[in-house]
Amino acid sequence: MEEQSHALIHKDLALCLSGGGMRGAVHLGVVQYLLDHGYRIRAISGTSIGALLGSLLAAGHRPKELVELMLHEDLRRLFVPVGSIRRGLFSHKKIRRLLGEMIPRDDFAALQVPFYSCAVNLPKGKAVIFGSGSLFDKVLASISIPLLFTPVTIDGDDHVDGGVLNNLPVEPLLGLGWPILGVHANNYRFRQIRTGKEIFRRVMQLAVRQSVERNKAFCDVFIEPPLQKEYALFEIKAAAELYDTGYREAERVMERSVEGII
Repeated sequence: MEEQSHALIHKDLALCLSGGGMRGAVHLGVVQYLLDHGYRIRAISGTSIGALLGSLLAAGHRPKELVELMLHEDLRRLFVPVGSIRRGLFSHKKIRRLLGEMIPRDDFAALQVPFYSCAVNLPKGKAVIFGSGSLFDKVLASISIPLLFTPVTIDGDDHVDGGVLNNLPVEPLLGLGWPILGVHANNYRFRQIRTGKEIFRRVMQLAVRQSVERNKAFCDVFIEPPLQKEYALFEIKAAAELYDTGYREAERVMERSVEGII
């Protein structure tokens, strides 16, 4: 507690961001609170939407700017059908173009703070962490929800969404010397589980949740805003509402954490 107290007072943090589709707007509210209150983000690790937003934050983009992007960009234009579900419904062509417009170079070294993305290597059956070399493919691999997006081939192996096996990738942040703040964007209840589709979604949520339960123990601060409803994975119009939810929960958790150590 003494070490954590010292770190929180000096306001240096490493940030770990979960997956969750458009629910990732929660991350932006949390980060905006941190910036508004003088916290310095020294490293970022993320999976799925946490990797996509994390890479843009690491490139210097501000949370409010990214919320505006989520609200006003016609995100459907980013999804290019490939015409067959053999490997996935959508390609990454336009998302890659967006990354190229917002990040100066396709290189982890081009970012302003250290950044790590998590994906799943399908042939090897394990989660992998990327933190160097070419950037865009490794972010796109992290967001490649199976069957929705085509897998991304890296070093000869197909990779898909990191949340399948590790939805809170704290591992690259351990030992860096900064306290870890983890944010989980999927804290909602299923109020009706009646159809086969709802059963399948609930089973997938429970499976993904296991890695969050395992890794949140390594976080010095863990923020998991309670969501009042089950936001759809691509519910674009909810970005502002989710941003506000993240901001309020960060305020509650961080003020309580600091009060507990003064």
